[in-house]
Amino acid sequence: YFAVSIGTENYMNLQDYFRLEGFAYRLVPIKTTDTLGNIGYVDTDILYENLMNKFTWGRMNEPDVLIDNHNLRVFSMMKLREVFFRLADALIVENKTEKAIQVLDKIVTLTPHEQVPYDYNMIMIAEGYYRTGQDKKANSILLKIADIYEKDLNYYLSLKGRNARFTSYETKVAISVLQEVLNLTEEYKQEQLYEKISASFESLVQRYMGSEQSK
Repeated sequence: YFAVSIGTENYMNLQDYFRLEGFAYRLVPIKTTDTLGNIGYVDTDILYENLMNKFTWGRMNEPDVLIDNHNLRVFSMMKLREVFFRLADALIVENKTEKAIQVLDKIVTLTPHEQVPYDYNMIMIAEGYYRTGQDKKANSILLKIADIYEKDLNYYLSLKGRNARFTSYETKVAISVLQEVLNLTEEYKQEQLYEKISASFESLVQRYMGSEQSK
């Protein structure tokens, strides 16, 4: 087994023979090549059983449990949301829609924004909901993501001088995330949500362009 949290330089060039079984890859005598660049193939029966039935999650989604920065780094290294999405994605491809929805619901319940702040990976979860016909759930997630990154961007753009330079990367990330949200709402024909988000996004981009030109 190889942990998903370690760097690829530790995989001894065996990635083509990995199977994703949770938060570790199992070395198996089956060669696979993922054209999307993912490591390890997904056996939906095995991964579903592990994530949905075998693994225990404690109370990490409860508001009285402290999730500090160290915990958040661990969640990030373990690729918690990404692993669930990969299972949901594989189930969708196999036309196991109901199971895919159960998996998406599980990760949303396990990692509420209040405990594990929504990030770029939640866009994948929203797309999974769109692909399974759960538009309301997808829209709810994207609306929350847009609100988070719009507030972040408003703050970054309010900074001046050295402080603005220090947040240059975060500013570009926020813009990219919001653009991805808009792309997804447009792709899945969510016109009302698209118009709601695009209005404020365009204003923020204009502010960003103005600040760049004044440097």
